[in-house]
Amino acid sequence: MQEEQHTVELQQQFFPISDFHTVMDKWSDLLDDDPQKNIYTADNDYHSFAFAYQLLGDDVLILHQKTHCHAKHRMELLPRRKSKFYTLKCLINQNKSARLISQNHHYDMHQGTMAFFSNYANYITELPAGYREENLQIVISHKFIDEYINRQHISHSRLQLIINDPNDLMFVIQQPPAPIKSNIKQLAQTVVGSSTATNKLNTLTHISNTLDMLFRLQIEEPTQPTSLPQNKAQQVAKYLDDYLTMPFPGMDFLATQFGISVSGLKRHFKQEMDTTPFQYYRHKQMQLAQKKLQESTATVSKVAYQLGFDNPSNFIRAFKGEFGITPGKYQKEQDTEA
Repeated sequence: MQEEQHTVELQQQFFPISDFHTVMDKWSDLLDDDPQKNIYTADNDYHSFAFAYQLLGDDVLILHQKTHCHAKHRMELLPRRKSKFYTLKCLINQNKSARLISQNHHYDMHQGTMAFFSNYANYITELPAGYREENLQIVISHKFIDEYINRQHISHSRLQLIINDPNDLMFVIQQPPAPIKSNIKQLAQTVVGSSTATNKLNTLTHISNTLDMLFRLQIEEPTQPTSLPQNKAQQVAKYLDDYLTMPFPGMDFLATQFGISVSGLKRHFKQEMDTTPFQYYRHKQMQLAQKKLQESTATVSKVAYQLGFDNPSNFIRAFKGEFGITPGKYQKEQDTEA
């Protein structure tokens, strides 16, 4: 009961990217600003936080925030039913569990939890006293989606609805694939001090690649860990067969997706398939690479990017590791034989 008396109730409304500095100016009495480093800080009896930001015109705003709650918090984000923009929020680190409430759905927030929603959403975050968190939020304009994202890649029906229609839906992933988590951490590290035109271009490309991976996910609601049925390894293998044009999603993601433990997945996949999930994925991916390299219009770089590699050199190493020959030499041998 005593804890309830010290619950901090906060409300905030969505605001468009173009209003960022105006909103920050209104809070100037509560925040300390370091304009040289693009950082705002606050420290009071209820909480302390610091967030660095990078503003990329009116299309992208990146916020890297670290928070320490001295009291229990209940924070409500109110919808803004005007124009259309989106937020991708990822929990990078935490020391206690927290809760996200949206449309009467309750999500336990764990390290890595990711949510995507529009400014029409209305959600509540509950944080316990003593809670520490590091998160990254990327606010994206609808124009950015139109210009940088191939909507044909959006595989999940809920994501399609969020992007195409004004609604308060939220797409939550408890355990994102490893490549997405890696991208989020890289973005968090580059927010402060990234002010040159080249850095901005690289950052925009990094964000569009992250969104593309997110939108292409074949994902269902995660289930609780269970024992692994005999055919579960085949189910995982079939899932990976459809994943060959993206980076390997990681064992944690696969285990969560199929409701099994990581150790159980490794053990039973080895028993059923006589290999590891990653080795299976890489072998199938390189077989696909062979077929693509046999096409007359294919180049090594083009095939590398088609298969989700971030640069051709990593693809060359993977191909040579699988077949003992570089993809360039393989192509030449195929041309000679033809």
